[in-house]
Amino acid sequence: MQNIPLFFRFQQVVCGKGFLADVQFEGRATCAREFGSTWIHGVNPGAIAEEGTDMKSAYANFRSALVGVFFDLAEEAGSFEELCAAARSFYEATDRDSVAEWEEARQQIRQGADPGMDAELDLRRESGEPDTGFRVIEVLPGAISPALNHFAPDQPSRLAA
Repeated sequence: MQNIPLFFRFQQVVCGKGFLADVQFEGRATCAREFGSTWIHGVNPGAIAEEGTDMKSAYANFRSALVGVFFDLAEEAGSFEELCAAARSFYEATDRDSVAEWEEARQQIRQGADPGMDAELDLRRESGEPDTGFRVIEVLPGAISPALNHFAPDQPSRLAA
């Protein structure tokens, strides 16, 4: 099997010019072994791909790259509204080929194909149609607390089946 379809959750608090925002989304990605490495290719968002020696390190690099993108977007935005627009544009940046590859990989899993690499992470199989979505929440000064500190595991959360 060439591609493994994944769902993942991303959440990161970012600081901009005069605002604090909590970026949250459920995304889709594919994982594949290519050129002697393991690659995670984003579907939503689609404008990102990272590699590693195995699935776990590839996803850790993928997540780090996502954090970097949102830090950059927050730094470039002149307001919370500009961050929302730029973040949504980034999240929605995908192409039909990436979506088709993800759907094809998911269909192969549903037909019984062995994805192989999912054993590396012991991923939970998701057979339903989980929501993918995106939101940016402005964190108001009175809402700033340690509850905003979130730990996100450096692995995808579910194998799309």
